Amino acid sequence: LTSDEDGGLRLWAADGALLARLPDDGIGFGFDVEAGRALVAGAQPRLRVWDLRAATEVAPIDGHLGRIRRAAYGPDGATVYTASSDGTARVVDAATGLTRLVLGTAPPIPDPPWAPGQPPPRTPHGVRWIDRGPDGTSLVTAGEDGVITVWDAGRGVATSRLTGHAGGVVHARFDATGARVISAGLDGTARIWDLATGAATCITTPLDGAPLWDAVASPDGRWLVVQHSQVDPDGHGDPITVWDVARCARVDAGELRVNRMASLPMTADGTVAVAHYDGVRVYDLTTRALLRTFNEQLVVSYATTPDGRVAVTGAPGRIAVFDGTSGALRRGWSLDGPDAALVALRADGALVAAATGDRVQLWDVAGGALLAEMPRFPSRVNQLGFSPDGATLLVAGLAGHVWQWRLPSYAGDGAALTALAACASPLALEGSVLTAVNVPRSCAP
Repeated sequence: LTSDEDGGLRLWAADGALLARLPDDGIGFGFDVEAGRALVAGAQPRLRVWDLRAATEVAPIDGHLGRIRRAAYGPDGATVYTASSDGTARVVDAATGLTRLVLGTAPPIPDPPWAPGQPPPRTPHGVRWIDRGPDGTSLVTAGEDGVITVWDAGRGVATSRLTGHAGGVVHARFDATGARVISAGLDGTARIWDLATGAATCITTPLDGAPLWDAVASPDGRWLVVQHSQVDPDGHGDPITVWDVARCARVDAGELRVNRMASLPMTADGTVAVAHYDGVRVYDLTTRALLRTFNEQLVVSYATTPDGRVAVTGAPGRIAVFDGTSGALRRGWSLDGPDAALVALRADGALVAAATGDRVQLWDVAGGALLAEMPRFPSRVNQLGFSPDGATLLVAGLAGHVWQWRLPSYAGDGAALTALAACASPLALEGSVLTAVNVPRSCAP
């Protein structure tokens, strides 16, 4: 382990190969060889413990030749689903990294340009999205050619093709029952498809011909939330419309807006969280009433635990963790550089992953410590997500790379971190504060 003049730390193999970069203003460090860990002390008032084995346990998933549009784990964590501009979607074994199914065969070409206000071009290339049905027997993909394809998940055979969009389809998802698919298109419409008949039972109205970024149904199937792409001269974000599914009727008054990069998390109790230019706003879908606001600044990404108990926001140069019920700030961190942070939150709310450009960092929510940083990614990161068991982080980028990062086993265990720090040095780690203490008797000289 070497420390550079600029304070950067680098981990090297005996043969001279660079294994990882550990960002720190390192002054002193030491190894715990048996545990495969390093203790790093810097000019900042904190002590960092790095899992050196985890820093090298990055498993690439190869095969795609174009930009990754979608990368996500299945519910059991054993499968990874990807969609790419190379014209294929893939079903990958998470343990081995081997591809089980390849859906589509179109050759790779660059994303086609198109002028705002003009109909987007249709091409036979590129898959924008892949989603798994709730029972695991079906998959759905959305393509640049405007076709939504439903696949047999076991055989990789197309069972139906849904046509009607006048341009590429950016998202296609099953509803909670698996009997319908919700799609969002560059033609400005969202559609709800009945898989039994192949017909669109609801088609939303475009706003000034602007394409859509997303369309998400509420868990109970009552509401459809649609994110439109529309240039706002005041910088207040893209419009959000809310539709009553049963009547296929718009029910909002144009009061909802969202930042383009952000997702639209919904809860079972009928609320939607909207990342906005002045914070995250949580609305009641039935009344469209504003319930609470998190983080009163520009927010570009947002994630929450399944129960809504913990929420995290990503902003240029900063991430923050909030109480999901009250909206109270629990902790915040400043990041190196001005890039906007893409965030993911582990299901138990203990770990936050943040991506800025080609860097991915892992943070402990309770203690506020930076636990580890993944080796520099080969391209800008645009997809980030934890496996269901929280043991692995899925990372995908613009150049077609997909990696699985095996996370440190002690991550999120504040007691283990404190014990290791106390045994390695006469210092106690309390959050980000170091306190001088006597060396514990349990630690051998």
